[in-house]
Amino acid sequence: MASDRNSRGYGDGYQALLRATVSVVAQRGLRGTTYRAVAEEAGVKNTLITYHFGSRDALLVETVRWTVEESVRQTPPRDLWGPGMPFVRSLVDMVRRDPELQSFHYEILIEARRNPQMRELGVLLVNSFLEAIEAALSERGYPEPRLLARVVHAVIDGLVFQQLTMEDPETTERALALFVEMLEQNAPGTGVAETAAP
Repeated sequence: MASDRNSRGYGDGYQALLRATVSVVAQRGLRGTTYRAVAEEAGVKNTLITYHFGSRDALLVETVRWTVEESVRQTPPRDLWGPGMPFVRSLVDMVRRDPELQSFHYEILIEARRNPQMRELGVLLVNSFLEAIEAALSERGYPEPRLLARVVHAVIDGLVFQQLTMEDPETTERALALFVEMLEQNAPGTGVAETAAP
């Protein structure tokens, strides 16, 4: 059984446990995420979790950090304005290729709502994305980048959720492209926002 798990490309150690945690949380929710479930999914012994992370909570925190880094690496927010909209295509492809990564994020947020002890994990998840988006907006000179980052994140998050649940990547891509165009039309220096003001 372990050889089947490892044939998925999990490997055998730290990274395998992070990837396995994503998979278990996506499939069973946080309440079904036990040492045994993660170890079985990774094809390793339970003791490896304690060795690398010390506790289940530490494993979850590191998995959140890793998934955010992975998401931002695959779809950097500064690519929102690249020629040919590489952000749009890479985001839609990432959701299609690795739906468990996105499902993991939603499971964390839902559990953070149910369980006050998990709230910090939800805040870490959302703030990590907001900071990356805010940095990209600041580079482009948008006013109030912190507030606008919330709007951008909400749109992206909503469209990803729709793609996960309705499995319509073409519509997701078109809707996201339209949003990026609207954002770009209101970019600093375009004159659109200035002419609209009284």
